[in-house]
Amino acid sequence: MTVAENCSIVGNKLPLIVVSHGRAGWFGGHHSTAAAIADAGFVVAAISHPGDNMVDRSRVDDVSVLAERPVDVRRLVDFMPAAYVDAPKLDKERIGFFGFSMGGYTGLVVLGAVPVFPVESLRGVRAPIQLWSSDPQLGSSFVSGCCSIGINGRLPAPPEYHLVTNAIHFSFLPPCSATESEQFPRICTDAPGFDRAAFHKDFEKEIIAFLRKHLSEQVKR
Repeated sequence: MTVAENCSIVGNKLPLIVVSHGRAGWFGGHHSTAAAIADAGFVVAAISHPGDNMVDRSRVDDVSVLAERPVDVRRLVDFMPAAYVDAPKLDKERIGFFGFSMGGYTGLVVLGAVPVFPVESLRGVRAPIQLWSSDPQLGSSFVSGCCSIGINGRLPAPPEYHLVTNAIHFSFLPPCSATESEQFPRICTDAPGFDRAAFHKDFEKEIIAFLRKHLSEQVKR
């Protein structure tokens, strides 16, 4: 990652986007997407969920994580406009969410879903949603997401849905360096012919367009 520590935030009344990582991930796990969103004029805040992150896996498979992940996000959302050093620059009425894998579950619960997701448990979800899915046709040789296609048909309002041909579950993570590819082949190895770097350019463009559409000043008014 290329970052500037303690750099100043330019602008006022800026929308906030909260990032929730997947199972055993970490707050920097979506750094390229977070940077793209921040460069587009949003403030991005990401956390590592206690007990379910790459350093602390003590409760990764514990049912308590299902209840506590959404609470982690609510605490962050409460903290940012109240105690964050640049809180006066935020617009607390414009808050969005980005979640990957278990982070997607987390976002649905924050938005009003009841854990375990048949149709009736999703009726409380009223916010606009952009939903992405890996390719279920890849077969058992590659890790494919289990849930987006089903969720797509059960939400009370149709989401903006994207099924990405030839994408594995981990294709939504940033492109890997050569060192990362060697150390984490399961996460970094895409299906043959899939260009993760090229995909992320389109992926992040679509995310930013969606956030601008639903979190612009004009929409708030």
